[in-house]
Amino acid sequence: MNRAANRLLLKVSQGIDLENSDVRVRTTEIENAFTSTKIANEIYPGTVSSVVYCLYGSNITVEVMKVFDDGRLKTNKLGLKLGTMITDCQHIITSDFRWHDNASITTFIKHLDFLICDEITTPNDWLYGPTSSVKGMDRRFRKYSDAFRHALASVSVSISRLQWPSKAVENEPDDSSKFLNIENMYKYWTIIGKWASKNRVEVILHDAFDQPWRPKRYSHSGWWKFAGDDNIHTYVEKALGMPFSKIKVSDLIIRII
Repeated sequence: MNRAANRLLLKVSQGIDLENSDVRVRTTEIENAFTSTKIANEIYPGTVSSVVYCLYGSNITVEVMKVFDDGRLKTNKLGLKLGTMITDCQHIITSDFRWHDNASITTFIKHLDFLICDEITTPNDWLYGPTSSVKGMDRRFRKYSDAFRHALASVSVSISRLQWPSKAVENEPDDSSKFLNIENMYKYWTIIGKWASKNRVEVILHDAFDQPWRPKRYSHSGWWKFAGDDNIHTYVEKALGMPFSKIKVSDLIIRII
C-alpha cells in the first residue's frame, strides 16, 4: 500500500507475544517479527516504526530482560523504537513486586522507548458511569506513569484496552442496558478524548470495530460496526452513523490498532 501510494498511508507497530511457554515457539516468533519488519521497511521505509513486546502476565524475569537487551540492539540497528505492552502497570510499581536479582524499575525502563499500559474497564466502571470511570483511570494512570517517568524521564506511557460496550453483554446484570448503550459509549469516549488531549497521552482504541463472533464485552466494544448483514466489510460509526471513510483519523489523538 505504501509503495503503491509512494507515501506512508499505513504505519505499523510490530507486536511480539512473550507469553508462550515453549521457548522454541517464542524464539521463532521474535525472529519472524524482526525479519518481517526488515522486509516491510525495505519495501517502503518507515512502514514499521516500532516493536512491541507483549507481557500479558507482567512477569519481569531474567529471560525477559535478556530479550529486551537483544531487542534494543536489533531496534537500534533497524532505526526502530522499542516498547512493551503490560497487562497491569500498577503491579509493576508495587514495592512487593518480585523483581529478579539486581533489577529494578529503572533497569527495566532503560531498555524501552515507550510502555503501553492496559486499562481494562469492568462492570463496576460501567455501573458508576463514564465520568466516574475516567476519574478512576486518571488516578491509576498518574500513579504508575509518574513512577515510570521518575525512573526514566524520556519514556512515553500510553493506555490501551479501554472499553465501553454499546449494548448489554452476556452474563451481565439484567439492568445492564441502563448503562451499556451507545449514548454512554459516546459520552465515555468523548471524555477520554478530552482527557487525552489535555494531558497529551496517547490512547489506543484497541477494539476499533465490533467483533460479534467474540464472547461478552468484546462483541460490542468497537467504535464502528458492520453496516449490514451482507458479510461485506463496510463499517459505520455507531454513535453518528458516519462511514469509516469519512472519519478524519489524522485529527484524533487516539491511535487505532
